[in-house]
Amino acid sequence: MATSIAAAPGALAFERLGLLSPAHPVDCIFLGMDRRWLAILLFAGLAMAMLGCDSSGTVAMLPVSDAAAGEGCDACAQDSGDAPGPEGSAADTSSVEAGSESGAVDEAGGDAGESDARAATDASPGPPTSLVILPPSPQVPVGLTLQLYAIARHADGSSSNVTSQATWTSDEEAATIGGFPGQILGNVQGMATIEAKLGLLSSTTTVTVVPAVITAMSVTPSSSTIDYVCGTSVQLTAFATYSDGSSQDVTTEATWETSAPSQVTVSSSGLAAPAGSTYHGMATISASLDAVTGNASVQVDALILASLRASPMSASIGVGGTAQMYAAAGAPDGTMCDVTSQCSWQSSAPGVASVSAGGLVTGVASGMADVSCTYMGAMSNDVPVTVQ
Repeated sequence: MATSIAAAPGALAFERLGLLSPAHPVDCIFLGMDRRWLAILLFAGLAMAMLGCDSSGTVAMLPVSDAAAGEGCDACAQDSGDAPGPEGSAADTSSVEAGSESGAVDEAGGDAGESDARAATDASPGPPTSLVILPPSPQVPVGLTLQLYAIARHADGSSSNVTSQATWTSDEEAATIGGFPGQILGNVQGMATIEAKLGLLSSTTTVTVVPAVITAMSVTPSSSTIDYVCGTSVQLTAFATYSDGSSQDVTTEATWETSAPSQVTVSSSGLAAPAGSTYHGMATISASLDAVTGNASVQVDALILASLRASPMSASIGVGGTAQMYAAAGAPDGTMCDVTSQCSWQSSAPGVASVSAGGLVTGVASGMADVSCTYMGAMSNDVPVTVQ
């Protein structure tokens, strides 16, 4: 639960550290146990340091990693009392906290506490002595913005975020100042010197504008259906949209993947086709480039097989001779397609005429045999084969 720093136990110590002022925004977060508080000092929108409790119970500046892990805060979570800080330290708040726990503060103690509080409130870090721009060595792609921050450093070692108070300028059109203080807009590839001024202080940094980056990917068609009967396929196309507003066909550069390889396959060039192990199914096909992904859905639809015909009508070969069989599948809409290689071929008399997986019949011995094929569960007509 967030609360005002003034209401937090140890607030006096926070003030003495010079962090209770509009120029030094502090968030106090109650961690659920009496006197267990952390104060996050925000610089440039980032947690640069935290206030917490050291091993003796003294409120002190902690590294972000230690404060985030809650190290050294056990002393602040005692059921009663506080471990006093070093004598005369800025964090000695025992009189204030003891009074809050007992519910009563004697008159002398109250006056002393009020005096200390006023003295702490009146303290200030003093005028800034230097100015720095963060982050260092900034880069921004063409068409995007980057937020820079001006940090003032004071003689007492403290710092404050003065981004909104500073005056910002750029010396080149490659990068210009945007609609907010410190906001940089990348216009064209190149470099620009950005300056922040605060009174008599100034600081500069060089911004590098790098090429436009991919901000979105799309795949067309976004949805499609593959007819399994005739083994059709669909060519997908990937388009990348860049930060400068341009777009480009990146079908061959993209990495293609399918969510259901047993139902729909996709080639490295975006060609989607039935996997051959199922007659129905759906898959999401994705195209990725530079960690940006676009998707499309592909459905395999096995239309009703209207017909399956093997040809020729008959064949006559000698022993050792061959004849090629063919199979044509017909869909309800009248579409016919060659499924010779997808059919499963068989001979009624393999000792007379054998047939290969591709429909090639070979004469083995004199006699008669019927050759046929099956496809999608349907069986074709018989082709009489005479071997002489």
